[in-house]
Amino acid sequence: RRRRNSQTHSHFTQGTTMKLQVIAPSGAVLISQLDMPTGSTVDDLKRTVANQFTKFPVERQRLTVAASNQSTTPVVLKDGVCLAGQGTLREDAQRAEDNQVTLKDLGPQIGYRTVFLVEYAGPLLLYPLFSTLPALFAGRALSYDAVQMLALYCWSGHFLKRLYETVFVHRFSNATMPLFNLYKNCSYYWSAAVFVGFFVNLQNDPPSTATTGTYLWLVAFVLCELGNLKCHLILSNLRPPGTRVRAIPRGFLFELVSCPNYTCEILAWLCFSLMTGSWSSLVFCLVGAVQMHAWAKGKHARYLKEFNGSEGRDLYPSSRKVLIPFVL
Repeated sequence: RRRRNSQTHSHFTQGTTMKLQVIAPSGAVLISQLDMPTGSTVDDLKRTVANQFTKFPVERQRLTVAASNQSTTPVVLKDGVCLAGQGTLREDAQRAEDNQVTLKDLGPQIGYRTVFLVEYAGPLLLYPLFSTLPALFAGRALSYDAVQMLALYCWSGHFLKRLYETVFVHRFSNATMPLFNLYKNCSYYWSAAVFVGFFVNLQNDPPSTATTGTYLWLVAFVLCELGNLKCHLILSNLRPPGTRVRAIPRGFLFELVSCPNYTCEILAWLCFSLMTGSWSSLVFCLVGAVQMHAWAKGKHARYLKEFNGSEGRDLYPSSRKVLIPFVL
């Protein structure tokens, strides 16, 4: 039986080929030479590597090559892209050593949709425990007012919407993510449910009676949630099923900011905090806003880089802000 070691050769097909060498981040040679057919894509290379090393299935592979300019930042090989021309890769390279591809093991993976379902199901189940069984946690009988009931409806409605979007709306560009993200994401959302649920329901945090202002903030919360859903539907319709097509979002609040879905979500939780008068939900809102601002900045930068008007690409609107219309 042929041993799969650093001297493994793979002659993919006969005819015109592109010579490649696969190395580890340490520099150790994993595959001394691969002969890939001309026109092969990153997906083809990943499948070839996976066939030779069963411990590196496609979803665990991150492939990079050296940049073709003076940059020290390696070029990440994106799925669906032709290998030739990526970074320093050349089809006419005479030696495999001149076409080195670095393989990084991303570790155990889990499906994006699975992670989202689990992380959103937790808050949906945990928060109601503090509202429906307050005596169990407080150790004494507690009264339950209208504001707390509205808070329960809003919280449950938000995460039911999240679950619906995960199943029927979102289209993920990647099938999997590192397994560690499951624990990280669940820790954040599940602990938030306990934190907000405890103080809203057991510490007399919200006002004791609902006022006109309470219902105005409730209406504003619902409108923001609907706006968030509208944004997600627009993003979903940009990408045909089973593809990684990217396009400039158009219409609705996308004409003002790059990530109005985050804008709407931040405003929704701000309305929730003002409706309940709860400092704990305001903390949850602020923490989420900081994270969503970071995500929005990254997405805005990628839009500007990808849609720069060159080589027939669309030009991203320069008037769009990141998160706050006309400001930020």
